[in-house]
Amino acid sequence: MQRLSIQLGVIVLLAMFSVGCDSFIKAWMVQSPNHDDRAPASPSDAWWLNLLHVDREMFATVAPGVTLRLWAIEPDPAKTPGHKPRGTILVLHGHLDHSTVMLIKGHDLAAAGYRAIMVDMRGHGGSSGQYTTFGALESRDLIKVIDDLQAQGLIEGRLGVWGMSMGAATAIQLAGRDPRVRAVVAVAPYTNLRAVGAHAIRVFIPLRGWWLSETDIQRLITEAGDMAGFDPDEADALAAIKRTDAPVLIASGCWDIVVPHAQSVELHDAAPDHSRLISLPLTGHILAGVDLGGQIKRASIAWFDQHLVESVE
Repeated sequence: MQRLSIQLGVIVLLAMFSVGCDSFIKAWMVQSPNHDDRAPASPSDAWWLNLLHVDREMFATVAPGVTLRLWAIEPDPAKTPGHKPRGTILVLHGHLDHSTVMLIKGHDLAAAGYRAIMVDMRGHGGSSGQYTTFGALESRDLIKVIDDLQAQGLIEGRLGVWGMSMGAATAIQLAGRDPRVRAVVAVAPYTNLRAVGAHAIRVFIPLRGWWLSETDIQRLITEAGDMAGFDPDEADALAAIKRTDAPVLIASGCWDIVVPHAQSVELHDAAPDHSRLISLPLTGHILAGVDLGGQIKRASIAWFDQHLVESVE
C-alpha cells in the first residue's frame, strides 16, 4: 500500500510538472519583452537620438494596442546624387532584440547612400504589444508602416528589407505579401515557426523538451498561437519565398544552433532562381549578426546596389 501511494504521488508530481512546464513553454514562445508594459510607446529623449545619430523618430499605430517605433537614418550626401536616397531599406531586428542593436547596420546602409528605417517590431524595444507572432502579424504591421512612410514621402527609390533572425524570416514573409519589396537580405532566417519552434523547445527547454513527442510539440505551438491570437501556420517564410519574385540574399552560420543552417539551405532550395545563399563556416547565430569580418555588410550593399539601383539605371 505504501509503495502504491509513493507511485501515485510520483505520477501526480510528474503530471503537475508537465502541466506547469507546458504553460511555461507556451508563454516563453510568444510573450514579447514588453508583455507586462501596457504603457503606450513614447518619444525618446532628443539627446539620446543625437548620441545615436538617429535623424528622425516616428511612430505608426498598426493594430489596437500596437504602436511601432521607427528610427530613420538619412544617407550620406556624398553618396546620393541630387541629394536623394539611392533607395529605402527597412532594418528588422531579431527576437528579443530592438533597433538599438541594429544601429551599425543602419549606419552602414546610410553610408552607402540608402535611407535606413529601423523598426522596433511589436512588443520589442520602443514598440507596444503583448505578443510575438514570428512574422505572421509583424509582416502585416510592416505593410501599414510602408503605407505610412509612402504617405509621408519617405519611401524614395526602390524598397529593400534587411533582417536578422526573426527579422530575416519576417522580411521574407513581408516580401511574400507586398510586391513593393524589391530586394531582401535575410541573415539566419528560419523556414517557419513550426520548424524553428520545435527545434527551440528541444534545445532550450531541458528535460521536458526532450520528453515531448513531435505531436505534443506541435500541439503546444498551436496553443501558443491561440494564446497570442494568431495562426502559427501563417508564420511561414518557406511558403513566402515561393510566392515572391523579390531577390533574396540568405546568409547563415554553419554552426548556428539557434536557427539551424539547414533551414537557410531549405529556403534557398525552395527558390533557387531568385535567391543566393552565403554559408559562413565556423560561425554561429550571434557571430553571423555581429559580422566581424564585414562579409555580410559588403554582400548586403552589393545586393541592394544590384537590385535596387543598377537594375533601374
